Amino acid sequence: MIFEKTSNRVMISGASGLLGRAVISALEQRGWHVDALVRLPGNFRSDAVTEHVIPDLASATVDELQSIIKNVSCVLHLAAVVPGKEQPGMQDKTVEMARTLGAAMTRNPHVRMIHMSSIYASLAERSDASARQYGHSKLQAEIENRSISPEPKQLIILRPPVVYGEGMSGAMSTLVALVKKGVPLPFGMANEKRAYISKNNIVDLLVTLITAPSGIPLVTGCKIYEPSDGVTVSTRELIEILAAALNRKVRLLPVPLWLLKLAGKLTGKRDLISGAIEPLQPNDNKALEDDFGWVPRETMPRSINSWLANSPER
Repeated sequence: MIFEKTSNRVMISGASGLLGRAVISALEQRGWHVDALVRLPGNFRSDAVTEHVIPDLASATVDELQSIIKNVSCVLHLAAVVPGKEQPGMQDKTVEMARTLGAAMTRNPHVRMIHMSSIYASLAERSDASARQYGHSKLQAEIENRSISPEPKQLIILRPPVVYGEGMSGAMSTLVALVKKGVPLPFGMANEKRAYISKNNIVDLLVTLITAPSGIPLVTGCKIYEPSDGVTVSTRELIEILAAALNRKVRLLPVPLWLLKLAGKLTGKRDLISGAIEPLQPNDNKALEDDFGWVPRETMPRSINSWLANSPER
């Protein structure tokens, strides 16, 4: 069953974040209007953006959200607790936000919903020890969104790996800072392949999914994709790519992986270490290409070079 869109209008939760702002900028250029859910007013000064101040999405009412959703053709759910910044109980907020938004969506099964999750939800689904609490929270948020209503709907769940690029924080930016300083790094034996996705690629994908016409063979119900740049690199290779882009020399120490794991456990940095030495290879992008015609715009090392060429990180 295919539903017709009613307008070129989208609601975005987490709209004031880096990804939200980038998506909004791209949509503005395509003539779309954005209903932006924000915690504080004054984030956007554009006729193409209507701000809706909701201090806590987890405790918003269904009626409050429904009044916005009824006017859009798509909902992009980006809001979540940022990994590394959570406090006890805060990960529950990610689940509560998905539950609240899912409940509001039940009255609008014709509205396409894009739910930003994480590759770590896939690991949690497989009971992988490296899933982290973050992955379990993301998976539970998906489950809440999917099960809140049995009615058919267009729900697209994205499980990307680490997103890197201008303004993005996290492990990749930490590596950039260390390479820039010339600090010897203990990853000379970190040869397991891992996937990443550039900010440019994920923004391009989100815009593609939001603006995709209803006439394409989109399956009614839920579809899960694991988008990436389409290539995998080891942490050792990644550091070498970063060093070349930054025009720095790097010294990689051949520390055994078992010793790195032990150090991570003893210092409370187990997640950080596992995120550098454990393999992480998602499904390829074929399903996204088949369903939406999407392929990555850029891959490493070009994506790294373009990111760092004129950035403050350099």
